[in-house]
Amino acid sequence: KPLGPHQEVVAVTTIEKASVCVSRLVTEGRIHELCAVVVDELHVVGDRNRGATLEHALAKLRFHARKARGETICPYHENETGEPVDEIHENNNNTNKTHQDRGPSPQIIAMSATVSHDSLERLAGWLDARLFVTNFRPVPLTEFVAAGDFIFAKDGEGVTKKGNDVTVERMPPQDASTICDTSAGVLTSFGTETRPGFRVTCPTPTLLSRDALTRAEVAPHDVVAVSLAAEAAQGGFSTLMFCPSRNKTEVLALAVRRAFREGALRTVPTTTKITAARRRLKNKLVAAAEGSPSDSLMAVTEWGVGFHHAHLRAKEKEAIEEGFRTGALLVLACTTTLAAGVNLPARRVVILLGMHEVTPSSYRQMAGRAGRAGQSEIGEAFVVPCCGNGSVGADTKKRDEAFALVSAKLPATRSGLLLPSVDGKEKGGVSPSETKPDCDVTRSDPCVERLAQLALQCVTSGTFRTQKDGFELLRSTFAFGVPSDRPRLSRAFDSALRRLSQDERLIETVDVPESGVREWRATRRGDALHASALPVKQASVLYDDLAHCARNGIFLEFESPASGKFGQTHLLFLCAPRFDTSRGRNPFDLKFDWAKWYDVLCNDPALRELGAKLKIQVVHAQRARVSGSGNPKHKDRFEKHKRLAAAAAIADALGSGDLFETLSRWSAVAGVALLPGMLQQLTQETASNAAMASNLAASAGWGLVATLLHKTSKELDAGAFRELAALTAVSSDSKMGWTMTVARARCLFKRGLRTPEAVAMAGESEVAVAVAEADAGSTFGIRKKQKTGDDGNTNAHASASAHAARRAAFELVEACRLHEMRRLAAVITDAQTLGPIGSWEGEDDVGVNL
Repeated sequence: KPLGPHQEVVAVTTIEKASVCVSRLVTEGRIHELCAVVVDELHVVGDRNRGATLEHALAKLRFHARKARGETICPYHENETGEPVDEIHENNNNTNKTHQDRGPSPQIIAMSATVSHDSLERLAGWLDARLFVTNFRPVPLTEFVAAGDFIFAKDGEGVTKKGNDVTVERMPPQDASTICDTSAGVLTSFGTETRPGFRVTCPTPTLLSRDALTRAEVAPHDVVAVSLAAEAAQGGFSTLMFCPSRNKTEVLALAVRRAFREGALRTVPTTTKITAARRRLKNKLVAAAEGSPSDSLMAVTEWGVGFHHAHLRAKEKEAIEEGFRTGALLVLACTTTLAAGVNLPARRVVILLGMHEVTPSSYRQMAGRAGRAGQSEIGEAFVVPCCGNGSVGADTKKRDEAFALVSAKLPATRSGLLLPSVDGKEKGGVSPSETKPDCDVTRSDPCVERLAQLALQCVTSGTFRTQKDGFELLRSTFAFGVPSDRPRLSRAFDSALRRLSQDERLIETVDVPESGVREWRATRRGDALHASALPVKQASVLYDDLAHCARNGIFLEFESPASGKFGQTHLLFLCAPRFDTSRGRNPFDLKFDWAKWYDVLCNDPALRELGAKLKIQVVHAQRARVSGSGNPKHKDRFEKHKRLAAAAAIADALGSGDLFETLSRWSAVAGVALLPGMLQQLTQETASNAAMASNLAASAGWGLVATLLHKTSKELDAGAFRELAALTAVSSDSKMGWTMTVARARCLFKRGLRTPEAVAMAGESEVAVAVAEADAGSTFGIRKKQKTGDDGNTNAHASASAHAARRAAFELVEACRLHEMRRLAAVITDAQTLGPIGSWEGEDDVGVNL
């Protein structure tokens, strides 16, 4: 059956949304409609952050499959060797069922390229799946380590060679033959190098020198990485540079651009098509940045270089990714956000090691970006250790770590339910249950929180009722596959049930006369928390806050209407990320300037009065200002101050057309430079929390609160108040949606163009005026020039801005026309689905609307 109103039959979701969908289908009795579940990146099940969520979703599917075919489990016992085992019974006599006749359970297809061989059988056994393994790679991949004066290639089993050695393309064959014999070692600046399992291929590239880059922050190992990227770009090949920090991405991108601009390298080959693609990319970046693009990003883009990290706006990241795929960008410096889940293949991958540890699994994900069929004949992955800044001994250690990383085997995949341990630390890669098999499990243990989430989902959906169901649910988890983990898993599960029933009052036991047994049932509070899909801890706190709002109201304006309004700040305060309870992060938790915050409260009467109503007192900020930081004993009190600051910053961003002033004001309070991408990420996380809080309120029966939260979520998603929703809807279009920004929508709305239809029918000159006003009003560079009095290029800049505004207006009008055409096509399709217009109720009104 279709999944939605437009006859959808396939849903592509995140892990979190997939878990919610499975629970809802089971609750509604529609799980049999789900025929297949495809899981990409199965190794995420061992991730300490998101692994438990994926395990929840698959465990619920396995749990339902066992119940559907009448399989039950008895508590495990010890066999003759003392190992714990379990007995499985089925409620019928046919125990030789095949995979095709085991009941109406969906088929699970799971895939991963970074699962160790030791874990494959366990994963297949957990999912009751057939195992298919292949090492086929259409494009051969060779792995290198740039250490000292030479490039070392990984040699041995698993390295595919095609024709001559790949390094022949980068150096004369006669030079290669003179250094490839490493039987006696290679003399480098660190002494004689011998590396088992590696062979020397060529000297480290010397295309660039540190003097040519002329930047103090460019370290010696950075010069090697930049040289490798520039070398590939000279041949017209693409390179991904994985950097250990966001700042490093920008530094290295500017270094490559400087080398190209100052002639340190010969000109990278370009064509008219590439030049046009780069010009279009710059236009997209201007629009994506609401008219205020990063100067560094615009500078490097012109030379086919880009950088990518989490603090960029979402549309900026999309534009950069598209530019790299189309060939407009040849070098992209990025963080590990592009290591998995994004289709950005490159001829060469350069991985810089730094302060943060790179695991073998992460390395495989990054190296796997190198080489793609149809784009290049080979793939190359280079690891560059962080050397040259310390002593010889320290540098040798870092180089040893680089060789060990490339040659390391993948670790065994472990259940995310049992990670991390109680103290949050791992010791020697051994699970806590293996190091302390008899340790007690407290209710503050993270695994108790995760098992409580799973138990609540199954109790609420009606599949977990009895003690036998509890054993069956545990057996459906991946953690149950390790016998030594079962005692700890069982204790943690018991603690989770006690927490849900005694501490949180989310589930309770009831007598069932028909069966004569006691069964678990969810309370009204438990149903509401489950509907939110939030973690139990966060949902419980939010429930209490919303219950207080349902009883006492939400503060939207002063008691005296003439004094002013609070707006949505109270609603935003409820949904902003909470310290240590939410998946999101509040940037005001990093550093906080209590003196600036005290000044804001003193100068903003609306914010001060709202804080007083929420028991956020000015005197607390005053005391923290004097001491320089909040008292750790009152961290909950000071967390509310930081959350109110975040809510006020979001409210300013929604209501104000001046993003520069908003960021300047709240950066001072946060104590760190708030970038546009950081504010956008905070807004998106608040929007997600608002949507889930709306579901919680609706399930609890607080309809008015749910309505307000739902509207707030929609506005946060759009990045503007709901009167702009019709215009901002254009931005969701895949082809031309980048032309509509919130700033442009706000200016169009002020000029009376309040719908896409009105924009499509307006003259381009009228739209150009609104576009110019929106882009100029929020441009950082223009404002800085106006403040410094730099009028040297005023006329030229004004002429260029006018031309850009006319071109942007043409594209914006075209985007609105396409948006209206698609909207009308959807209306006609729905009308044809419903039948002849004459058979509808209220046919006259419908005809007029059509």
